[in-house]
Amino acid sequence: MIPHNLYNSKLITNDIMLLQLEGTATLNRFVNVLSLPCGEDVTDGVICNVAGWGQTRIEEDSDKLQQVNVTIIDRKLCSQYYTYHPVISADVLCAGDKKIAKDSCTGDSGGPLLCNGKYNGIVSFGKPKKPGVYTRLSKKYLHWIKNTIQN
Repeated sequence: MIPHNLYNSKLITNDIMLLQLEGTATLNRFVNVLSLPCGEDVTDGVICNVAGWGQTRIEEDSDKLQQVNVTIIDRKLCSQYYTYHPVISADVLCAGDKKIAKDSCTGDSGGPLLCNGKYNGIVSFGKPKKPGVYTRLSKKYLHWIKNTIQN
């Protein structure tokens, strides 16, 4: 496990980690790789997809991979939900669905956020009745990923 060297658990910043596999993954129709994006931002209103094995009920993890569509929410609006820490910066994306309360949940951290078919974010955290917060795969983080892999 290789966490970002500037990860701060109190402020929830730089919430990204690389995992090195002990062996080679067997790729098939159920297991595949996601290509890294170019670092572009995702605009308010875009519908994305998030997946994970996190909780579907209180303290009950799913034994099946779950997926849900969520809508990107403007950072200024998202900042109204998170008024102190963490700061909603350009390094994150906010997403959710206010009407039905669909989002990622406990146990989904590290899972992919796909927007327009591209890998744009990583599940970071959320609070009940607030948008989920996702680490955005920005050029800053893509640079860190490439340098870490090379070293």
